[in-house]
Amino acid sequence: MLLFRATIAKDSSIPLNPVTTWKPYVLGNIETYDIHCKREGMDRPVPIAEINRILADKLDQLQKSQLPQNKEEILKIAGKSVENFRILG
Repeated sequence: MLLFRATIAKDSSIPLNPVTTWKPYVLGNIETYDIHCKREGMDRPVPIAEINRILADKLDQLQKSQLPQNKEEILKIAGKSVENFRILG
């Protein structure tokens, strides 16, 4: 899970929620990203731009890790052997 956490408390007497608050509700890892703003300001242009950049990087990493990287991987997925591969044209 990706957790985007505002780092500026609404009131200095109220501490920021620790990441462990989410642990009972999440199976797996929690990746935390601190966003320098108040919680109610997370939808403002600067925080949104930072969140978008992080999400784009994560989606790019995920896509690269799941796509076949070479001819052998593509053929393995298709159930073909390299020996039977020929280019039509």
